Amino acid sequence: MHLVRDPLSQADGRAPLTGVRVLGVGSPAGDDRVGWLAIEALLRSDLFAPPRPERVCALALDRPGANLVRYLEGAERVFLIDAMRSGSAPGSILRLEGVPGESSDHALSTHGLGVAAALALARALQALPCALILYTVEIAALAPEAGASAVARRAARAVARSIREELRQAASTRTLEQPLL
Repeated sequence: MHLVRDPLSQADGRAPLTGVRVLGVGSPAGDDRVGWLAIEALLRSDLFAPPRPERVCALALDRPGANLVRYLEGAERVFLIDAMRSGSAPGSILRLEGVPGESSDHALSTHGLGVAAALALARALQALPCALILYTVEIAALAPEAGASAVARRAARAVARSIREELRQAASTRTLEQPLL
């Protein structure tokens, strides 16, 4: 399996236009890989077995910061997965719909320009997708020298299963003229 970290296939620098994007934000620092691990698990699932769905794009992004905006623009629905450190139990998963409040950026990301700040920028630029679902996974600590913990790996698989089920349910309620997958 080949996991692409930051593919921009269009010459103008925009992400490929698709109905659904699943974006795993992360870095190589220990449990901060949880977004990448969720993407890896999703790509290994039967949802992405051949023939691969044409309208679903799953990407692992390395600390995109403000560049996250270009991955949101033009999508019908975006699932966004990121690590957080808020003091909850490691492995806790939080699912949010829509853009979180601006004051919560410190609790939603482990990155310099966090996900909430990038989402606020996307809102200001009118680049938000029609639907945004944010999955955050509580991590214990950033340990650049260590791999992801067992707790983070389990949580990533659980997030991937949840997204897979949401996509299946959405696809089963759509008409043939409006395919989601």
